[in-house]
Amino acid sequence: MKGVVFEKQGAEPKVGNIDVPKPGPDQILAKSIYAAMNPVDTMIPMMGLLVQSWPVGLGCDAAGIVVDAGKNAAKKHGFKAGDHVFGCTRPGDIRYATGNEYFLMDAFATMRKPSNITFAQASTSGSALQTSALGLFEGLKLAVPDPKAAPADRNEWVLILGGSGSVGSAGLQLARAAGYNVIASSSPRNFDKVKGLGANAVFNYGDSIEDQLKAVQEATGGNIGLIYDATSSDDPKIAREVFKNSSASTKLFATTNDWSGVPDFEGGKTYEIHLGRLGQDTEDAKPINEAAIKYNPIIQDLLASGRVKTQDYEEIGTGGFEDAIKAWKHKGDGRKVIVKIQDE
Repeated sequence: MKGVVFEKQGAEPKVGNIDVPKPGPDQILAKSIYAAMNPVDTMIPMMGLLVQSWPVGLGCDAAGIVVDAGKNAAKKHGFKAGDHVFGCTRPGDIRYATGNEYFLMDAFATMRKPSNITFAQASTSGSALQTSALGLFEGLKLAVPDPKAAPADRNEWVLILGGSGSVGSAGLQLARAAGYNVIASSSPRNFDKVKGLGANAVFNYGDSIEDQLKAVQEATGGNIGLIYDATSSDDPKIAREVFKNSSASTKLFATTNDWSGVPDFEGGKTYEIHLGRLGQDTEDAKPINEAAIKYNPIIQDLLASGRVKTQDYEEIGTGGFEDAIKAWKHKGDGRKVIVKIQDE
């Protein structure tokens, strides 16, 4: 089969020939229809981050069609050829790369595409929602939403840093679906977008730390102990100031930065989101894998009900592997960058 290949660290991507992988007992083989780009797709080939072996492929977010299912994937998880699926795959392993014609997915981490969203839309949302589920429900210990019931009004605030990005906006929607009030940071040009996704309040991350803190305190009354940093900041200054000036008895901080070692601060507890461990057969991957089993069905149902929406996207080209390379190189405008790999 064909796919986008990086032969070694720092190499330019090229279209190459790759063996079609055979799914193990707990895996499926999917035909890639749409793939979405994420920051980690640059970190993997350029920095060697999460690489299992060289060469590596492109992409770990996709929507596609099942063409084969391992014994347990079929019997235990109910997957069969023809199923429409989406989600995040294992990064750093070419067999799982979504820029291939076909790629592997771990059955427990695979979500079924609801019929009310397209393949293009589904490709935008797997890693963003799976990352945010970890950050909110494991890291911040938020109550998990019931997709079949209206959210309870919990009268508790969550601060989301980077509310207009793909991960931040996914977290915003999940927090609102669980009944929490949300205040989010954003650039002014995205205020309407963030409010449209359900944020109760929004402030300009470009303001001084003093003005940002004032905006948070005025909206929340200063009693806020739950912060989700979707910007991967090495030094989350506004989070430090919020905790320092908060009257909350419990302070929890979740971050997508899993490489800098952001420490606990100002009486709060830091949780690093390690989505890159998804699917790995290691001791430190077990909590991530178990979380995927818990939260993926909820994500599916929230999307199917329309209570959580997919990401805005920019589609590059008309489809194919050369366009996938263009998508990888593309500097977007904040929308999710996606590419069609092939027709259904």
